[in-house]
Amino acid sequence: MIGAGHIGKALASAARFAGFRVAVADDRPEYATKIQVPDADETFAGNADEALAKFGVDHTTSIVITTTGFVKDFAAVRAALKTPARYIGVIGSKRKGAILVKTLTDEGYTADELARVNVPMGFPIGAETPAEIAVSITAQLVQARRENAAKSISYPLGSWSITADGELQTAAAVG
Repeated sequence: MIGAGHIGKALASAARFAGFRVAVADDRPEYATKIQVPDADETFAGNADEALAKFGVDHTTSIVITTTGFVKDFAAVRAALKTPARYIGVIGSKRKGAILVKTLTDEGYTADELARVNVPMGFPIGAETPAEIAVSITAQLVQARRENAAKSISYPLGSWSITADGELQTAAAVG
């Protein structure tokens, strides 16, 4: 998990309860601790590229991104797309997904690469609290782990259109 705020903390608990090994990274050292995220098996203070290299990612890994904003989220997606992870999910809205698609398409990412990213991640259950959001995301992680449930309930990037209600802003590429 990239991001250890209130959603990340709740998600670590739900994911661990569901049997996942939970590794959490945050670029804020005070958040990347066992005190902040007691259900994490491992914590790391650093950016997404560093974290994914440290934790090691293979085809059984799920990467969830819950950072503090578009720039960090988009940087984490770029890092995640360099891995063979079976699941990449980003907290956010359909509008954020549309902005992410535009940004990464403009950078040369392919439709196949973008289809690996789920945003908004989690199932659309009307979740409002961090705990409810964590349940919806954890359910989707279980679905990915089991590879046997219907995929149509989630929203891979580029699988839906969004009506523009103004100019879309994009996050600049990070270093």
